[in-house]
Amino acid sequence: MRDAVERETRTVRTDCGIIDVSTLGKFEVQGPDAARFMERVYVNRLSRLASGRSRYGLMLREDGMIFDDGTVTRLDESRYFLTTSTSHAAHVHEQLDYFLEICCAGMEVAVTCVTEYWAAIAVAGPRAPAVLQAVGVDCSPRIEQLPFMAVTTGTVAGIPARLLRISFSGEWACEIYVPARQSTHVWNELRRHGALPYGLEAMDTLRIEKGFIGVGAEANGRTTPIDLGFARMTGKTERHIGQYGLQRVHRNAGNRLELVGLLADDPGAAMNQGAQLLATQGQRGFGSSIGHVSSAAYSPTLGRHVALALLAGGRSRTGDSVYVADPLRGSKRDLRASVCALFLRSRRHEITAVTLAGATEFETPCGATAVVDAGFRMLEIAAWGNDPGAIEMLARTLALPPPLHPGRATGNDLMQLFPAAPRRWWLRSDHDVTPLPDIDGLAVTEMSDGQVCVRLHGDTARDWLAQYCPMDLRPRSFGTGQVAWTLFSELRVLLHCVDSNAFDMYLGSSFAEDIIAHCLTARTRTRT
Repeated sequence: MRDAVERETRTVRTDCGIIDVSTLGKFEVQGPDAARFMERVYVNRLSRLASGRSRYGLMLREDGMIFDDGTVTRLDESRYFLTTSTSHAAHVHEQLDYFLEICCAGMEVAVTCVTEYWAAIAVAGPRAPAVLQAVGVDCSPRIEQLPFMAVTTGTVAGIPARLLRISFSGEWACEIYVPARQSTHVWNELRRHGALPYGLEAMDTLRIEKGFIGVGAEANGRTTPIDLGFARMTGKTERHIGQYGLQRVHRNAGNRLELVGLLADDPGAAMNQGAQLLATQGQRGFGSSIGHVSSAAYSPTLGRHVALALLAGGRSRTGDSVYVADPLRGSKRDLRASVCALFLRSRRHEITAVTLAGATEFETPCGATAVVDAGFRMLEIAAWGNDPGAIEMLARTLALPPPLHPGRATGNDLMQLFPAAPRRWWLRSDHDVTPLPDIDGLAVTEMSDGQVCVRLHGDTARDWLAQYCPMDLRPRSFGTGQVAWTLFSELRVLLHCVDSNAFDMYLGSSFAEDIIAHCLTARTRTRT
């Protein structure tokens, strides 16, 4: 394992590596008050971010602790594209909805989760620009001239793409965002032109070498931006989530744990994540810990083991020695290590997919027929404010009234509208949809590549479905035309009753394999 991680790390430092980062949370925020909303949600200033530029951002909890980190890209004056950590993507979605409905009520802004729509591939390394040129990147400016932390649109290997010049390794890097179902083609073209895949362990080594924080490691729910060296990001005076909690923490702070780097005196000695830091060798008693190792790795670039640590008063201890104790792993000897600045701060597996072209039909063990369909168009339409004029204009444009109450869909021969949330609808069409005109008060987001539909039909469909959905599916409770969010075998789906014996389930494309496997293997349960 170590040999593979070292090889992949060196590839990014000296050649060109690629990694699938599609699991990052992705959101679009749009509307007249989008900039105000971003100022409220993030600790750093984003309203002054220029269109076509990106910025690293931190979200806080109400108590001032870091909730999540990611990038914010301003696409135009009233539209932002956000990325979040993978582990917190669902929590960020919940938080953004909460902020929108409670903390920022009345703002004219819509938040749409596009995690399933966009696949993302990070291309990094000194040879990355040459590889991208060989693959065929058509954008303006040319990809090698695109400034750091800038965004542009174009095509990659003939596929429409959004390109972000963002690096989490310190090397030249670019994140390529393409519709999810077309990512395999782009990945294979990058491989064919010499890019080599690297994995999560190598990515972790690269970020530790760079001195970047990890959510769950350094941002562990007990650290603030100031603890982790981001004090300059907290200077704005405008009200934002966590502002007063942050002030209270540091107004009353004692010797708080702060982020530092560690280098063991013995270059070959490994420091493990979770090991405790001591001021005096051998002093392992209760209350003697002055911090802990938060992340650790062997650095092929530096030729030695390195670590990130949270140390009491850490920044004032640069150059001091501490002792790394790891008794829970059986270590009886305390390693001496030097507190240092972060290491490289000054430096700038095959993707698998279900083939879903059109519709795939198969029989389930319960006797019903399941059809998995991805060949349709799906848009999310969100309304902000209380002006009924926008909804009336939408109804005239579509010749279809949007359902104003949960639980009931509307439709015609060309399209269907499902209530996805208050003042938010999903528009599904099996035909080409005429581009919707710009309507004041509405945000329209493309979601087609991020969704699949599983239709279950047959005489046994309702009874079988009822055994895996925690809701009342009897005809008197859930009849033709009704819609509800529910769970199907622990997967969140939008369920639509098409008729008495047919049901459509809409879910994210990345869960298609799971739901197909369940439909193929799950049998009718015996009622007791």
